[in-house]
Amino acid sequence: MNNNCILPSLANNKLKDAEKKRQLVYISGMCGYGKTTFIRNYLGEAPFFYFDMLNDPFALTDFDVKKKATIVIDNLGFLSDSTITAKILELLKNPHYWCIIISRARCPEWLLTAAHSLGGFIQINENDLAFSYDETHDYLNKYGISNLSDDELDRLFKHSLGHPLYVSFVANRLKATADNADSPIHFSDTVAEEARQLLCEYFDHALLDMWNDNLIKFATMMSIVPSFSIPMAVEITTISNIEALIEEANRIGKFLTYKDGIYSIFDPLRRYLNAKMYSLYSKERIIDIYNTAGHYFKRHNRILEAFDMYKKADNKSGQLDILIDQTRMLVHTAAVQ
Repeated sequence: MNNNCILPSLANNKLKDAEKKRQLVYISGMCGYGKTTFIRNYLGEAPFFYFDMLNDPFALTDFDVKKKATIVIDNLGFLSDSTITAKILELLKNPHYWCIIISRARCPEWLLTAAHSLGGFIQINENDLAFSYDETHDYLNKYGISNLSDDELDRLFKHSLGHPLYVSFVANRLKATADNADSPIHFSDTVAEEARQLLCEYFDHALLDMWNDNLIKFATMMSIVPSFSIPMAVEITTISNIEALIEEANRIGKFLTYKDGIYSIFDPLRRYLNAKMYSLYSKERIIDIYNTAGHYFKRHNRILEAFDMYKKADNKSGQLDILIDQTRMLVHTAAVQ
């Protein structure tokens, strides 16, 4: 195990329970949550077989061990070959094997059906992998960083939202500063921005390099709102096949939550996508995007959200129209009463 490693307690407890029962484990989550690192550190010196479905999926076809074994299958969301799918299902049925599957995406239907028929499985997600406040503090302590004030720790946790990779960037930056200076170290706005930039570079490589143009367009444009429906996404992006894009996004990398017809993009990914939008589009195009969202909210009587969109578009006439409409409503209501 890496000496600087922190095993998030929620994920760790679930994995311990699954190991006792030798029950299938499915670990899903947005990139940067340390899924693979968590498993490698948990298993430590224990022997296991590792197969990567992104870089060498066919290596799995030769696996045939006649004894108890732990099998880790990574990057399942990139698997498209039915032969390998059949091999995975074969491994799951073998009582000698404890299988751990890692993916950025939600559990596919073929695996979900098989897992339930075999007695269910343990799921570990972003909420389990995210660092708690105390775990963030413990992680910094392992880097020898123990003098941050409560206010600095609060701000760090607010910036990171428990995202392990962001916390690791901050820890490495603070440690480098501590190693080269005698003065006390602090979590400053500069350190926060440097960690954000590093996380953005990571997302550029780990996400955008693998997304098609329409998926990038959809994700960056919808980052302007905390949540959205499919009709709203169609209007703002002008992309008609939003459902297909969401299906593709869920297949290769989980970055959306869904409830009652409403989607949300995971933070801090939404922050990154919103910043990326400003580097991809002209100022005029971005103004148009915010105005389109403002018009949508106004038509659906979501006045505060409409006003916020117009404000971000610097659309003073749109803001004024809303204020006039609201004033008229107040006057009318007072007159009726």
